Amino acid sequence: MKKFALLTIALTILVFNCQSQSELPIDSIENIVKFQEVVEIEGQDKNALYARGYEWIAKTFNSANDVIQLKDKEEGVIVL
Repeated sequence: MKKFALLTIALTILVFNCQSQSELPIDSIENIVKFQEVVEIEGQDKNALYARGYEWIAKTFNSANDVIQLKDKEEGVIVL
């Protein structure tokens, strides 16, 4: 039983030490990890993409109003 416990501890330490330290995009002002990407889709205008994005949010989350922090239809921006 002692051997099993020691083996488990050794493997746990090995697994945690072997994880690579990757550079995450940390926002310097808010000190949070922030991913952002602009995707251009040909044949679709800004209003259609905004509507599709807003629809996806409404279907994906139970309460879209609780998730959305900022929405600006003029700029075509939705911040979750």
